[in-house]
Amino acid sequence: MKTEEDMIGGRLCTKGRRVLFVVMLLLLVSASAASADCAWLMWMNGNGTLRGKTETVWEVYDTLDTQARCEARLPAAGQAMVLTLRESGEDARLLSGGTVRRMRKDGAEIFYRFQCLPDTIDPRGPKGGGR
Repeated sequence: MKTEEDMIGGRLCTKGRRVLFVVMLLLLVSASAASADCAWLMWMNGNGTLRGKTETVWEVYDTLDTQARCEARLPAAGQAMVLTLRESGEDARLLSGGTVRRMRKDGAEIFYRFQCLPDTIDPRGPKGGGR
Protein backbone atom coordinates (compact mmCIF):
# COMPACT_ATOMS: atom_id res chain seq x y z
CA MET A 1 0.00 0.00 0.00
CA LYS A 2 1.34 3.44 -0.97
CA THR A 3 1.77 6.05 1.68
CA GLU A 4 0.76 9.68 1.28
CA GLU A 5 4.45 10.56 0.97
CA ASP A 6 4.89 8.10 -1.95
CA MET A 7 1.89 9.60 -3.76
CA ILE A 8 3.15 13.18 -3.30
CA GLY A 9 6.62 12.14 -4.44
CA GLY A 10 5.12 10.40 -7.48
CA ARG A 11 3.12 13.49 -8.44
CA LEU A 12 6.20 15.67 -8.04
CA CYS A 13 8.21 13.28 -10.16
CA THR A 14 5.53 13.35 -12.88
CA LYS A 15 5.35 17.16 -12.71
CA GLY A 16 9.15 17.29 -12.87
CA ARG A 17 9.14 15.17 -16.00
CA ARG A 18 6.54 17.41 -17.60
CA VAL A 19 8.51 20.53 -16.75
CA LEU A 20 11.70 18.94 -18.07
CA PHE A 21 9.91 17.96 -21.28
CA VAL A 22 8.55 21.50 -21.77
CA VAL A 23 11.97 23.04 -21.08
CA MET A 24 13.66 20.68 -23.55
CA LEU A 25 11.00 21.43 -26.17
CA LEU A 26 11.46 25.20 -25.70
CA LEU A 27 15.22 24.86 -26.01
CA LEU A 28 14.84 22.86 -29.22
CA VAL A 29 12.41 25.39 -30.72
CA SER A 30 14.59 28.37 -29.77
CA ALA A 31 17.69 26.69 -31.23
CA SER A 32 15.87 26.08 -34.53
CA ALA A 33 14.61 29.66 -34.62
CA ALA A 34 18.11 30.97 -33.94
CA SER A 35 19.59 28.98 -36.80
CA ALA A 36 16.81 30.10 -39.14
CA ASP A 37 17.46 33.73 -38.19
CA CYS A 38 21.13 33.71 -39.10
CA ALA A 39 22.47 36.29 -41.52
CA TRP A 40 23.47 35.33 -45.04
CA LEU A 41 26.75 36.54 -46.48
CA MET A 42 27.36 37.07 -50.16
CA TRP A 43 30.96 36.07 -50.72
CA MET A 44 33.03 37.15 -53.70
CA ASN A 45 35.62 34.60 -54.77
CA GLY A 46 38.42 35.86 -57.03
CA ASN A 47 40.73 33.42 -58.87
CA GLY A 48 43.55 34.40 -61.15
CA THR A 49 47.22 34.22 -61.95
CA LEU A 50 49.21 37.23 -60.85
CA ARG A 51 52.96 37.44 -61.46
CA GLY A 52 53.06 33.74 -62.30
CA LYS A 53 51.33 32.68 -59.09
CA THR A 54 47.73 31.47 -58.89
CA GLU A 55 45.81 33.39 -56.25
CA THR A 56 42.43 32.74 -54.64
CA VAL A 57 40.76 35.41 -52.54
CA TRP A 58 37.48 35.33 -50.62
CA GLU A 59 35.84 38.56 -49.45
CA VAL A 60 32.44 39.33 -47.98
CA TYR A 61 30.60 41.39 -50.60
CA ASP A 62 27.24 41.90 -48.85
CA THR A 63 25.20 40.82 -45.82
CA LEU A 64 21.51 39.98 -46.08
CA ASP A 65 18.89 38.65 -43.69
CA THR A 66 17.65 35.65 -45.70
CA GLN A 67 18.99 33.14 -48.19
CA ALA A 68 16.31 34.11 -50.71
CA ARG A 69 17.28 37.79 -50.60
CA CYS A 70 20.94 36.93 -50.92
CA GLU A 71 20.41 34.69 -53.92
CA ALA A 72 18.10 37.26 -55.54
CA ARG A 73 20.95 39.81 -55.42
CA LEU A 74 23.56 37.55 -57.05
CA PRO A 75 22.90 38.71 -60.65
CA ALA A 76 23.04 42.38 -59.64
CA ALA A 77 26.38 41.84 -57.88
CA GLY A 78 27.97 40.46 -61.04
CA GLN A 79 26.52 43.23 -63.19
CA ALA A 80 27.69 45.91 -60.76
CA MET A 81 31.22 44.50 -60.78
CA VAL A 82 31.33 44.48 -64.59
CA LEU A 83 30.20 48.13 -64.71
CA THR A 84 32.71 49.19 -62.07
CA LEU A 85 35.59 47.45 -63.85
CA ARG A 86 34.62 48.91 -67.22
CA GLU A 87 34.41 52.41 -65.72
CA SER A 88 37.98 51.98 -64.52
CA GLY A 89 39.05 51.14 -68.08
CA GLU A 90 39.42 47.39 -67.73
CA ASP A 91 37.88 44.72 -69.92
CA ALA A 92 35.18 42.84 -68.02
CA ARG A 93 32.47 40.44 -69.14
CA LEU A 94 29.63 38.67 -67.39
CA LEU A 95 29.82 34.97 -68.29
CA SER A 96 27.18 32.29 -67.93
CA GLY A 97 26.42 31.32 -64.37
CA GLY A 98 27.14 34.85 -63.13
CA THR A 99 30.94 34.57 -63.26
CA VAL A 100 32.75 37.83 -64.04
CA ARG A 101 35.83 37.67 -66.27
CA ARG A 102 38.27 40.52 -65.79
CA MET A 103 41.19 41.09 -68.15
CA ARG A 104 43.61 43.50 -66.53
CA LYS A 105 45.73 45.90 -68.52
CA ASP A 106 48.84 43.96 -67.52
CA GLY A 107 47.38 40.82 -69.16
CA ALA A 108 46.32 39.06 -65.97
CA GLU A 109 42.99 37.29 -66.21
CA ILE A 110 40.85 37.08 -63.07
CA PHE A 111 37.52 35.35 -62.57
CA TYR A 112 35.07 36.44 -59.87
CA ARG A 113 32.18 34.36 -58.61
CA PHE A 114 29.54 35.32 -56.04
CA GLN A 115 28.11 32.83 -53.59
CA CYS A 116 25.63 33.02 -50.69
CA LEU A 117 26.44 31.20 -47.47
CA PRO A 118 25.05 31.36 -43.92
CA ASP A 119 27.17 33.45 -41.58
CA THR A 120 28.19 30.26 -39.78
CA ILE A 121 30.20 29.05 -42.80
CA ASP A 122 33.51 30.59 -43.81
CA PRO A 123 34.64 29.39 -47.27
CA ARG A 124 38.24 30.32 -46.47
CA GLY A 125 38.42 27.28 -44.19
CA PRO A 126 39.40 27.05 -40.55
CA LYS A 127 41.27 29.91 -38.98
CA GLY A 128 44.95 29.24 -38.71
CA GLY A 129 48.05 31.01 -37.51
CA GLY A 130 48.30 33.02 -40.73
CA ARG A 131 44.89 34.70 -40.43
